[in-house]
Amino acid sequence: MSEKILLNQEEIEMKSLDHNQAAPMPNLRSNQVLPNSENIQKSLRDEMKSLRDNFLSTTPDTIITPFKGTALSITKDRTKYIFSSKESRIAVCDAKYKRIIVDRVVKEKEIWCMAVCFSDTVVLAAGTSGVIRKLQMPNLTEVDSFRGHSGEVNYIRVSHDDKFAYSAGDDGTVREWDLSQKSPTGSVIYTHSGKIFGMGISMESSLLCTCSADGVMKIYRLRGDLTDCNTVLKSLQENYESLWICRFSPDNSLVAAGSEDSNVYIWSTTTWDKVYTLIGHTSRVRCMNFTNSGNRLITGGIDNLMKVWDLKGKKEHITLALHSDWVRATIVSPDDMHCVSLGDDCKIIKWKIPAFDREYMLKSDNATIKHMWISANSETIYGITDHNVIRSWEAASGNQMTEFQVQLVDILHLTVASNLAHIYFYTPSPDPEDEETINVAIHLVSADTGEITAVTTIKHATIVSSTVSKDGKFIVLGTKFTLDIYNEYFKPYHSFRAHTSDVVAVALTSDSKFLFSASSDGGLIMSNILEKRTDKKLLKPEDQRFITQLKVSTNDENLYVLHTLFIEIYSVQMRTKLFTIREPGVKHVNFSSDNTKLFMFSRHNLNTYNIDNFSLFYRQVFRAPTSYITFANNSKYWVLYRGTSSKISPNPLSLGSFACIGQNGESLNYRQYITDIIRDKEPRHTKAFDKWIIVPNYMNALHFYAYYNAPDYLQKALEDDGPFFASKSGHTPLSIALQLKYVGCVRAVIKGLGLRLKDNPLNFYYFDRSLTQLNNLGYSGLHRIYNLMFASSINRAMPKFSLEKPGEIYVENPNLLIGPTEFMPTEYYSTDGISIRFKQSYCKFALVPGSDESLEFIKSLVDCKNIKIYESEIIRILLNNKWERLRWIMVIQALIFMAFALLLSIHTVRDRNSSTFIYAPLGVEIVLLLYEVFQIVVNKLEYFKDILNWVDLVKTALFVAYFVMIQMGNYENNSLLACLLFLTLMRGISYFRLFSETRYYINLLYEVIFDLIPFLIIFYYSAVGFSMIFMSLDREKESDFFSYVTWGYPTDLGNYDTSEFDKADWLNYFLVTLLISIVMLSLVVSILSDTYGRVNENSLVADSQALAQMIYECELLYFWNRGNNQSKFVFLCAEQEDANLVKSNVTQKVMKLKGLVTVLSKKINSNRRLMKSLKTKFMEDTDKIVSGFNDLA
Repeated sequence: MSEKILLNQEEIEMKSLDHNQAAPMPNLRSNQVLPNSENIQKSLRDEMKSLRDNFLSTTPDTIITPFKGTALSITKDRTKYIFSSKESRIAVCDAKYKRIIVDRVVKEKEIWCMAVCFSDTVVLAAGTSGVIRKLQMPNLTEVDSFRGHSGEVNYIRVSHDDKFAYSAGDDGTVREWDLSQKSPTGSVIYTHSGKIFGMGISMESSLLCTCSADGVMKIYRLRGDLTDCNTVLKSLQENYESLWICRFSPDNSLVAAGSEDSNVYIWSTTTWDKVYTLIGHTSRVRCMNFTNSGNRLITGGIDNLMKVWDLKGKKEHITLALHSDWVRATIVSPDDMHCVSLGDDCKIIKWKIPAFDREYMLKSDNATIKHMWISANSETIYGITDHNVIRSWEAASGNQMTEFQVQLVDILHLTVASNLAHIYFYTPSPDPEDEETINVAIHLVSADTGEITAVTTIKHATIVSSTVSKDGKFIVLGTKFTLDIYNEYFKPYHSFRAHTSDVVAVALTSDSKFLFSASSDGGLIMSNILEKRTDKKLLKPEDQRFITQLKVSTNDENLYVLHTLFIEIYSVQMRTKLFTIREPGVKHVNFSSDNTKLFMFSRHNLNTYNIDNFSLFYRQVFRAPTSYITFANNSKYWVLYRGTSSKISPNPLSLGSFACIGQNGESLNYRQYITDIIRDKEPRHTKAFDKWIIVPNYMNALHFYAYYNAPDYLQKALEDDGPFFASKSGHTPLSIALQLKYVGCVRAVIKGLGLRLKDNPLNFYYFDRSLTQLNNLGYSGLHRIYNLMFASSINRAMPKFSLEKPGEIYVENPNLLIGPTEFMPTEYYSTDGISIRFKQSYCKFALVPGSDESLEFIKSLVDCKNIKIYESEIIRILLNNKWERLRWIMVIQALIFMAFALLLSIHTVRDRNSSTFIYAPLGVEIVLLLYEVFQIVVNKLEYFKDILNWVDLVKTALFVAYFVMIQMGNYENNSLLACLLFLTLMRGISYFRLFSETRYYINLLYEVIFDLIPFLIIFYYSAVGFSMIFMSLDREKESDFFSYVTWGYPTDLGNYDTSEFDKADWLNYFLVTLLISIVMLSLVVSILSDTYGRVNENSLVADSQALAQMIYECELLYFWNRGNNQSKFVFLCAEQEDANLVKSNVTQKVMKLKGLVTVLSKKINSNRRLMKSLKTKFMEDTDKIVSGFNDLA
């Protein structure tokens, strides 16, 4: 992973969006720092800290051990792990600091089992020799040994009062040891006919269970007041394979055993009936433990997996997969929050026991569910089985409520009116008048009672598709070639006969106004039911696209057309296609209740898309193929069903707590992956993890790549179509990288999105949150971004011609899709005439004058180092339209200033020796001063960053001083008045920026002044120098130095008076005319020529920069709009560009490139000739050297 890189502003030269001109990525491993690197939004920092804490707390904590483990215990204070190994070693590990503090070799070939007394003072260990060794804590010193077993000891348990130990092994005996005795002789309390592999003891040490290789589990009553003490209560055997582990539940109501056949079997200790068979492991189950609540069981096996089982609810088990070898032991913490596992992979892993998803399994008694739906209030789930049984379940719990048998046979088709809890069944019905004709009977059945409430017969109908309006007033039947519509009383309403083949899919808008129908030959037609007419053929049959389903969005804005390999999205209002999503195998689509998300279901996954720009939001992969899905109207849950299995699953987007959603069974791996990113461990990039979602923040891995400065991961993810979107709090990976000044990540985002941005401008949708920061960054490819985001209208049905020249019609709208009437009335458009074009921005801009975001954006334009952005059409349009809206402020200010200048001029010309008229400009100056004070109050320190504001303040100060002197009767202060007039003149010139015709000349004037400053310094330096020379040559020295300067200055400018020159003066005069009059004149001409060329070349840029500065000054006054940060899309209608002009521009560029190639070819040929001559010279010298050696030889 790259280091946390911060680069200097001047070194920010990013790659172009044009991949053909891509420059190599610079080395990011440097110590460069961007200014203002601490400017990080607190909200982002707090949000990421919360997510970081969640990941670190839920990610397994791993301790690497020096040997493979066989048994594991933990001390009572939970601070130390004690574990044994095959290598005859027992170790104590500090759980907090993850280090071995004791490592003891025991006199045993292999240690198979171990137990720690509850007082943490003694450890019992045994293995292949059959000897149980007693080790004293804390140093594990052997203090005693217990002998009695004739084979390997496989399990040891200690009673909760630390008085007795129980052991079992290969000799088939279960022995009891009195721990109060020295070297006790264990007594055999019962036996098995095979090797005993597992043992469990109840919480109060009253029951013992053991399991053996012959598949038998025995439960033994240890002691107590009952008459069956010290006896085997039950032997459980049902021809199982070897049982390897057994445990009691905390309340002793259940006993569980793990088998060689990979299953876990659980019996009730009350009835001894088997109550659960847990299927999930793929091989031997080697260890297990109940949680202290008894609601969950945690198992581990030689398939390297751990499983968490829900014993009370109807939830699927959770897999914990981080071990790479057998899982040998598990321990559960007293609070049921964590479990610890030991494996043959030399790892001890501490897990946070994951919570089960809020899912419920629906019972169907092995009946296949062929259709399911959810009531309008989302509280009841209905289903129809293959035996025509209607069942209902409570959505909140998954409990079955009702069950009815529908007395119908040979059901051809059915339609559900979920809003009305009705089902329409279509069955064959013989025609009584013609035995060879089969009609169709429609049965209206109540889903709540199963009663058939209405029946009607349709003659000669072959129903291919059907739907019912939400209010039940219309029933639509798709048949061969026709659409037959019936009212709620089953009376014919209308028939549409626009198709040329079977009508395979139909859909209605919620108001039942528009009907969409698709035929088997690919035709798609939009009809108006209320007006009984066909509106438009959206797709023609010759398109040959097989349509599988039609779906109208909940707000009736869009129509979704499902094909076998893709989905097409049409605008209902505009009757035009908007977009195509390439997702093969989609069987069903639905929408979130707020209509911001599109859910696309296929057999293996559920893809969620952002409806805003039709981009992928996240992908949820199912554990097993799923037949179908049905969605609740409130979008809080859905029901997945496959065959006889159905499951209620909550919508991840409705969850209020931290969760990671992606591929089922991979949650732990995903959390470990993100944790490695957080800890800078550089995990291998996993493409599938980029499509997960983190709720409720709505972030994904790309946000973490950006926040933790991993540009390589970020670029790879985006190139692999990783989802790019804004989180719930508005952060995108790009905005995060910009906020943190991670330039490498900014490059990675732009480069990774490069092709996407070119192919589909909708990918710019979330760029509005980053444009200001990109401007501030001065990104070198920013002008290309602006050009790409302002593209042709998404509405393909826009007119192509108008009757009159439209000029440039500018429209702002919060919607991405608008119609032609937003620009001009319909009568202005035509089928021929003046060719017009429609363009739009694909991200929103802050357009409210004076809003915080608008001010930030305009200020970023003013400060942007990449002046090429001003050549972008979208920037030009934005500035021009903002200026049209705001210019009145500057006009009023200019008029007031001109009034002041006029009154001051009148005073100067006609009333200099009177104090009466001076009050007129004073009144105007007070108005201007109040305006300046208002600006200072509103803009604060920002006011003093503009040099023109300083000019205004100095001008005001001079006028006040002049006014005071006039009032004191001092009318002779001409220098003060001259300075005041000069500043007034200079400030007045700046107001000519208001007019586009003079803005160019004002800019030229400013540039000339700035460019002449170095020249004037040299000029006056030379003038003073030559004046001193003339003074030194004057022997009489009749004048002072100032007189020589005043005499020499006109001479420098060409006023040559040589009447009194001697020879020395003539020499000095010659130098003056050569260096100043000739050289300096040539220099100033050259400077002015260069200035004119530069200004003329960048006139558009300079004009836009001036506009941006004036707009910013005007918007600062709109202080009442500060919090109104509404954003809108920008639209443009204009005359089509002249193709010949475009061609001419391209030709000029081609010719310029051709010229460069010609020059380059000449240089290459010249270099070739030089290399050839050097080669010849080298060969000649080599021959001479060889000849010399030969002579010596």
